[in-house]
Amino acid sequence: MVSEYPNCTYEGCDIEDVTNKRLSLKQTNFRIGNVLQGLPYPDNSFDFVHMRLLILAFKVEEWPVAIDEILRVTKPVHAACQSRGQDPRIALKLKQMVSENKQARSVKTDYRSVDMASNTMAAKRFIWDWIETVKSMLPVVGSRMGLESQKDQAAYFRELQYGLTHSDAYTYMNAVVAVKA
Repeated sequence: MVSEYPNCTYEGCDIEDVTNKRLSLKQTNFRIGNVLQGLPYPDNSFDFVHMRLLILAFKVEEWPVAIDEILRVTKPVHAACQSRGQDPRIALKLKQMVSENKQARSVKTDYRSVDMASNTMAAKRFIWDWIETVKSMLPVVGSRMGLESQKDQAAYFRELQYGLTHSDAYTYMNAVVAVKA
């Protein structure tokens, strides 16, 4: 991951110090800890948490404890939007919000999905939308992502566009229409 995302910082944690002493990565830190006894990190420390090679490490009844602990140190979903006072799932609430408004009547909704790899005009427009949305978030998340320079940002957006167009990525859209009473 370090070679793929060199501008991020990484924390490693294990019950034994298993780090490669010949490797010195400036953006990597290591701590000794046991997920079953509590990890040595505060709540909501990480954007992404990865556990691996633990299938044979835990008893069945220990898995809920391990899962609870990794979720404790993981930041809530949509932290960037929340820091801006936004709700990324507002589209799911708009029909109810509009319906509850006394000025609205005849509220109708439509739901669509767009395959981002389809190369259709709709997919191209949504890819542009997503890239512009992420650009607008850079003042909040850019430094956390290590995207300080124009060069780093340009590389990130090329990778984002490639990922959107070469994976099973979909955009889902809700439309709400109403007539003013």
